[in-house]
Amino acid sequence: MATPLTPTDIGGLLQRAYAGDPNVQALFSKFPLWEMISKVGNSGGESFNMTCLYQAAVRVGSDPASIYGLIQRAPAAQFQLTPKRQYGYSSIDGMAMVQAGTGMEKKALASFINVCHAENVAVTKTMAKLHALYLTRGGTGTLGNIDPTTTIGTAILILSRASDQYNFEEGQTLQLSATDGGVARAGSLIINSVPGNGTLVMSGNITAGVAAAAVNDFIVLIGEGQTQTFPGLKSWCPFSSAKGTFGGVDRTVAPRKLAGFYVDASVEGLTIDAAISAGLNRFKANEGEASHGYLNPLDFEALAQTGATNVVVDQGGEREFGFKALSVVSDGSKVRMYEDSTVVQGECWLLKLDQLEMRFVGKAEIAIDDRDGLTLRKVGTNGADSWEMTFSTYPYGLCIKNGMAPGRVICGVKLY
Repeated sequence: MATPLTPTDIGGLLQRAYAGDPNVQALFSKFPLWEMISKVGNSGGESFNMTCLYQAAVRVGSDPASIYGLIQRAPAAQFQLTPKRQYGYSSIDGMAMVQAGTGMEKKALASFINVCHAENVAVTKTMAKLHALYLTRGGTGTLGNIDPTTTIGTAILILSRASDQYNFEEGQTLQLSATDGGVARAGSLIINSVPGNGTLVMSGNITAGVAAAAVNDFIVLIGEGQTQTFPGLKSWCPFSSAKGTFGGVDRTVAPRKLAGFYVDASVEGLTIDAAISAGLNRFKANEGEASHGYLNPLDFEALAQTGATNVVVDQGGEREFGFKALSVVSDGSKVRMYEDSTVVQGECWLLKLDQLEMRFVGKAEIAIDDRDGLTLRKVGTNGADSWEMTFSTYPYGLCIKNGMAPGRVICGVKLY
């Protein structure tokens, strides 16, 4: 357990040296959807209310006088989103403190700041990745499932989707739940390694960490299950016919407008290209129109293979293999598709991107959490001091601009 010691003036120095570092903010650019979507800071306090008109007040008849008296206001819904704290934590061990020296000479101080910078870049990189992952998910924190072929009594956890290994990092602490967004089972697991073969190797046997662990369990980072993460695309557009309540709004009164439009190609047996084309056509019939499409790199590759050829030859030039861009054309619409590793394999998002934005209580960028401050702490029993820093953002989540109905802005396609 860490015990605070007397803060020193190093804290202010580090904040001046490190806050707003462009190298840290540039980490967001690694994820296409997150990079392209608008981000709005200083949006409010305890909640953000978003009103949308989902149907016009229209009456039809032959007698204008009598019809006039029947006109009512257009029905509207108000979604209410509350902020979720997303944070990262870094700790610099006492060796760097000793190297810095009590006098804080310029050379030693520069060394100390460099050590802090390396640690903090690693933390903020993971935070940026989690923001991008949660943007395409449903606010439950789920990042994968335990495959039925997993032997629970061992340390090797097999993921139901091998591509979900991208979501995890060595050293992370995990919790399990029986349902998506359900209460976490008692205990936790620590990732020892991510071999790259669709498995996670734990620091000990799975049942030693979570006694009630079972196949098909949902996997979350510790403390981020249930509704602790911000609502993303799948909050607005559940991949289910049951739309339920979201943001305080009962969407069953107008599911095609109050929830994102959804196409399940697995039911219709469509190929991946036909599924995306069907999504574009039906989205348009629902008064929506996509400007951008996003899918997992493995699905992007499968879509590319449906083309006649992927060999491009410039006359007298270099022979190239691959694609510079990939677009889907349907009913006069042309939508460029982007591969994004944060999208769940087997899913595709068709979006009217200029009508979507991420909103935050304060700054949209990851920043040092001034509220927590920076302090020297005594850690463990070995007497070594360490330096601790907390980074945080406070996102409300994905929001829709200009009162547009979600069903006209978001279309989810289950590809298989």
